[in-house]
Amino acid sequence: MRIETIEGVKPLDRQIGLFPKKTVPETLYDALFGQPAPTSVEFDAAGGNPAAVPPMQTYAILDASKIPNLPELLEDSRLVYRCLFKSGAYDELKDVAPWVLRLEEGNSFTRNLFTRSDAPWHVWDREPGIYIRARRDLDEMWRHFRKFTRIKDETGKWFFQRFWEPRMIRDYAESSSSPFTGGDIASVVAISFEIGKATVVTPAPKTLTAVPVLLQSDRRRFAEGATRQFAEKLAADLFKAVPGQSKRLGLKTAEPLAQSFLYISEAMARMDIRRAADVARICACAYFYGTHFLQDPRVVPVMSAKLNRPKQAASLRALRFDEALRDDPRHRHVTTNKGVEHLLADLKHLQATGQQARVSAEEAGFLSAAECEAFQTACRLGWHQAGLPIEEDSLRRRAHSRIALLWTPWFMQDPLHAVTREALLRSSRNDLEVLIDIFCGRIGKE
Repeated sequence: MRIETIEGVKPLDRQIGLFPKKTVPETLYDALFGQPAPTSVEFDAAGGNPAAVPPMQTYAILDASKIPNLPELLEDSRLVYRCLFKSGAYDELKDVAPWVLRLEEGNSFTRNLFTRSDAPWHVWDREPGIYIRARRDLDEMWRHFRKFTRIKDETGKWFFQRFWEPRMIRDYAESSSSPFTGGDIASVVAISFEIGKATVVTPAPKTLTAVPVLLQSDRRRFAEGATRQFAEKLAADLFKAVPGQSKRLGLKTAEPLAQSFLYISEAMARMDIRRAADVARICACAYFYGTHFLQDPRVVPVMSAKLNRPKQAASLRALRFDEALRDDPRHRHVTTNKGVEHLLADLKHLQATGQQARVSAEEAGFLSAAECEAFQTACRLGWHQAGLPIEEDSLRRRAHSRIALLWTPWFMQDPLHAVTREALLRSSRNDLEVLIDIFCGRIGKE
């Protein structure tokens, strides 16, 4: 199997006044509609006659739960299609079922899959499914993928599979019972719309067993993939919903957020907090406080009192923890420009005088001398783990301590603060202009 990435993928717009209109973005054309030369196996199967090799077709498996009225839209599309469910399951679930269809270049329905606008029929942002290249007809594709909508494990228990989820493409492709092997499939394409890239999987030439079996290792892989999918989706949603915080952090994409939320999701699973809404609540806190905020000495007492109480319902624990953070005076500093404004003023003071400015108890967030001492120890550890000289006594090190007060002692190890980390590393020992310029830009100050 080979996995490749296409970078710089951008959706089509309405293409008003453009003729002929593009069907897919140029960066995806070869992957989706190119006609590759026949492989040696295909050449031999055609008796050595290139003209007898069937053309490469493009199929989509679309999720009707992501495209309102998909069955009706397909009926008007002039494309050939079939639902992967049949009989009673079709009657009951066709409006949320997977559908396989053959795409055609120049077709308006095909174009709408790759178009972004406020029109409801332009579905790029919905990530509705995956795209398959094969030299087979639609009925053969339908029969092949039907085998994987439900699959038994080693004990005979049935599981539904959502192998058409774009963010799960690698997990299903690498599973022992991959839906993408054994069906003469040339490639599978999945698009991550918010980070502008496509993943192209070329399956290994492998014979499919008559009855695929879902192994325990596959279930574990899919569970991990589902957690990653959750983190990526939540990151994309929050990145768009709270752009002010992304600007304060210097984030250009949602990818660092996804890394952060994956870390938080795994931490919540260890506390037996697994419901999506509850995990999302804690992830939203991390967006403002920092990925490693649960280890911050200022937060540990709140976590112990509100979150780490296994006998209490998970939803209630998450809610009480969130409420406790909101009641903390420090909350308004980390959730608005106020915290960065104060940080910037203190960095300028440090640059001008060489002395740390006094930070109010409200903003520092220490409730006791023991918390303050634990925080300072954590700052020293965070500095050392970042690979900086432990013996260094400089303006840069004092700046590190001040930035840690706003976020966490481990901001240098935090994907949300990678830009700040790089700015600190680029700063000389006693010149903070790079850092000051970074923070000025984030809050729009000179």
